[in-house]
Amino acid sequence: MSTLYFYGNEVMACLFGGRQRPTDVIQIDGAHGRSYALAVLSAGIDAEVNLVTNSLNWPKGNMRYVRGVAQCLRDYRLYGFNLQIDGVAASGPVTLVSVANCRFMGGGMNIAPGAQTNDGLLDVVIGYAPKPITLAGLLPLVYVGRHTSSPVVHMKRGSHIRLEEDLSVGGPTPIAMADGEVVGPFPLDIRCLSGGLDLLI
Repeated sequence: MSTLYFYGNEVMACLFGGRQRPTDVIQIDGAHGRSYALAVLSAGIDAEVNLVTNSLNWPKGNMRYVRGVAQCLRDYRLYGFNLQIDGVAASGPVTLVSVANCRFMGGGMNIAPGAQTNDGLLDVVIGYAPKPITLAGLLPLVYVGRHTSSPVVHMKRGSHIRLEEDLSVGGPTPIAMADGEVVGPFPLDIRCLSGGLDLLI
């Protein structure tokens, strides 16, 4: 009972103490309508792994995500994307595109080590691993944030990102995911709403 009382006091202090921190929000517009996320929007194999992981009943915890990765590696392919970051466009085959407002996704993967939730920008992680073995070698590095030094990983930042499927440069894309939930098909317009939410601290 004392533990419950202690946490109750902490909650009340947050609610009535007036301590707030502005936090950026990811706004996502597409055929699905408009949705919002706080952490990471996933496109490519990160979205496919997310979908597979959500369908698994075991194991529990982080290992379920690892099992999802292993399952997706069996049918590995590159996805065709056209990507625009603040109006600068590029297209080509990619393994993943993660649009991050914070550092972590997928049960502790440090996908965007430099991301900050209050800088008015989204960190875009673009991965191109032509072979499954390349991706498998990167996976342990992602958990400790060391994948960013790999030549097959590119880090960008921007406030407006547009993602489109481009079948002329790669395979069909899976449905996009954000914060572990289904968003919808591409194209998507993704914007950073600077200070769009006040968090109680």
